[in-house]
Amino acid sequence: MVLGDLLHSLFVIREAPQTVLPKLFKAWNISHLVFERDSDPYAKERDAKVMELAEEAGVKVVATRHGRTLYDPDDLVKANGGKPTMSITQVQHVRYLLRARVM
Repeated sequence: MVLGDLLHSLFVIREAPQTVLPKLFKAWNISHLVFERDSDPYAKERDAKVMELAEEAGVKVVATRHGRTLYDPDDLVKANGGKPTMSITQVQHVRYLLRARVM
């Protein structure tokens, strides 16, 4: 398949990333994988496995720090004493703590 062919196509693939991506790495000669990190426990486990499989296939992985949130959820939990924030007031307080550490 030629790159030009891919630019005009949308592929919807229904399979777990852990099993489908290694196949696609090889079939499409993929050199880089970019994805948005997720902070859910299941997603962390899944993403770690995908990164391991990509490394084994020689694929460079670029995971965004955070995307759909303003702050990295892991940083918020860590700054909140290991507990998730449960309200916007808690997020604002923890954000203040994070900014104070940087300054």
